Amino acid sequence: MASTRIVFNEPEDAEFEEMTGAVEEHAEQIAEDITNPFNSSDTDIPIDNTIEPEKVSEKKKETFLMIDGKMLIFLIDTIIPFIIKLAATKAKYKCNIIALKLDPDEKQLLAAPADEVAKIIFGELTPIQQFFIGLTIMYSSKIPEAISK
Repeated sequence: MASTRIVFNEPEDAEFEEMTGAVEEHAEQIAEDITNPFNSSDTDIPIDNTIEPEKVSEKKKETFLMIDGKMLIFLIDTIIPFIIKLAATKAKYKCNIIALKLDPDEKQLLAAPADEVAKIIFGELTPIQQFFIGLTIMYSSKIPEAISK
């Protein structure tokens, strides 16, 4: 097996004097940099050794809101008259469920606050949860008409 020899050539006297002169000229700065590397005068960029954990709440979470104010009003306009009709029937009163429904003007009046309420109630739900709640709302709206006599 062949061996490889590395041969270092001795520097010329002029080169050696030049290198040692440069080292002596900057000896104080080199010693300072070695003993205290974070206060180096060569760096323009300050070094920050602190690591701050990332806060989840600071991240902008993109939300999808399937259940908006209109659907919330639709849900309430379906459930509340149905509950009133059940209570009236139990008390042996006749109740017209259609008369209890909100008018379009009343729904329009409640639209803006209903959007804010929907964001608060349903804003933290995943799209899957919102989908099944929306499905439940739509099917539950058909119950009063399906069981009416």
